[in-house]
Amino acid sequence: MNNRTLGTIAIACAPAMLLELIVPDMPFVVGTASMIFMAGAFASLVGLWRAEATGTSWWGRGVLGLQLLLVSLAFVFGLFEATKLVPETSPLFIVTDIAWPLSMLTWNLVSITAAVVGRLPGRLRFALLPCGLALPITIVLSIVTGGGMQGQLVGVIFFAMLTVFWATMGFAVRQSEPAPARAAAPAPGLA
Repeated sequence: MNNRTLGTIAIACAPAMLLELIVPDMPFVVGTASMIFMAGAFASLVGLWRAEATGTSWWGRGVLGLQLLLVSLAFVFGLFEATKLVPETSPLFIVTDIAWPLSMLTWNLVSITAAVVGRLPGRLRFALLPCGLALPITIVLSIVTGGGMQGQLVGVIFFAMLTVFWATMGFAVRQSEPAPARAAAPAPGLA
């Protein structure tokens, strides 16, 4: 699968969380929307990995690896939420539940690293920065409005930010190219 396809998948999955506004308080819908959204995030991460957007150092690969793990766990949380396969008191449910907001916060590591490394073309190197800000902005907004994280206005703004920010990231992945295959240098005397 090429980065153009991965980016397109990410763009298509970005608005999935808006389903929670249309059909609230239905665990199947909420969990399914979460899985779709996280599948798009995963597609973006694979494209970023292929483009070496965070570089090839231990840090660059490490932050992407951590993000892939957290997004995968958040996807599993959506599955648990939609199907009720695991009770909410299970440690497995709790760990995957924590992975969802933690994955939102760790986008800061990925986006700052990608901006500093500068492997994405032009201004696209900054396209990931808003992704790490979505949850902190929402937390501040919930405090300022006094509506808490469950408020309707806060939910609309948060899900709108997720849609726009993750679609923008998907666009950046669509525009990126995989890092060129590194040709192995021939051993001395064999050329």
